[in-house]
Amino acid sequence: MLVLHIGPHKTATTYLQGNFYRNRARLLERGWLYPLTGERVKIAHHDVSDYPDRILDGTSKFNAELERIGNRAKSEGLNVLLSSEGFRRWRPKHFQKIRALLRADDLHIVYTIRDPLSTFHSFWAQQVKNGSTISLPELFEQHFRDPLNSHLVNPVQEIEPLLGQPGIELTVLLFDEMRRRKLDIFTAFMEQVLQIHDVAPVSAETRNERLPIEMTEFIRAINPLAKLQPAKGKISIGTAVRLFLYPWEKKAVIKAMHESGALRTMTVSRDSLELGGIEERIIERLSPYLWPAPASGRIFSAEPGQWVHYDADALRQDPQVRRLMDKALKKTGHDSLWIRNANRCFGMAIALRRWKKRLRS
Repeated sequence: MLVLHIGPHKTATTYLQGNFYRNRARLLERGWLYPLTGERVKIAHHDVSDYPDRILDGTSKFNAELERIGNRAKSEGLNVLLSSEGFRRWRPKHFQKIRALLRADDLHIVYTIRDPLSTFHSFWAQQVKNGSTISLPELFEQHFRDPLNSHLVNPVQEIEPLLGQPGIELTVLLFDEMRRRKLDIFTAFMEQVLQIHDVAPVSAETRNERLPIEMTEFIRAINPLAKLQPAKGKISIGTAVRLFLYPWEKKAVIKAMHESGALRTMTVSRDSLELGGIEERIIERLSPYLWPAPASGRIFSAEPGQWVHYDADALRQDPQVRRLMDKALKKTGHDSLWIRNANRCFGMAIALRRWKKRLRS
């Protein structure tokens, strides 16, 4: 059996991956292999999910590694668990290929659905930390102009192609329903998907750091000035600001942002967004796969969305904020010693993980 946990983003994926990773010895005792293939991120399998087409044509350097994992699992009678948000971009042919590489008789795909309005602001903030400069209103317009065709708003778009595929089982976890019932998602995953009832989460703190909106918008406003190019194996602008600015500098940023007058508020009504139709479609097409079954017959909340954001142009023109940006750029600019050293360390960490993988193989 191969279980692929897809995520997607902002559905406790980092929390789950951190606990899969830290519990891998206990999982192994119970017949589940959580292999260490990660190079950029050691706790997950993004390096596998990022190259679906290379896996198809056999050029991915992970193909041989996946075959080794499959041979080990077969010889030792183990099931395999992989987790990465990047699997959401895969198609049935990719899933069937990895199933063959890992020599798995069956494939169980686990996808989590979360209310798009409850997660939208968090998703945007995460994108900003990773180097996006798009504003919250711009991203909202992109996804809610045609919500039925948005992967972020309409999960049926990604899940429906998997229905009826031979050898593929599906579980769709309902994030908001678990929250309403106060269920821990890792414990639920263990029990519902892996049929393991005695493995508890190691840490409740394994998750992406949630920054104040002021720090998120400071990152977005400073990003064009820092000129950091988002790239795999390189430090992101969000990580640079989070790590290199001292606590008192962050406090000064938050204070200056408050005083800038650039704060904006968005209130979004659900009635005009077709979310009701998407909710009905989820229940109609995916009802046999939903867990836990929605107690109220509804998946999404009825409450409107209300979010705050800042005008980045106004921030860059505010003298006090701009002074703090110029000071921060000495640490976070693309040519700063801090960035160069951080990228070297990041590269060394990736090289060390590759070396350890070669030793294991």
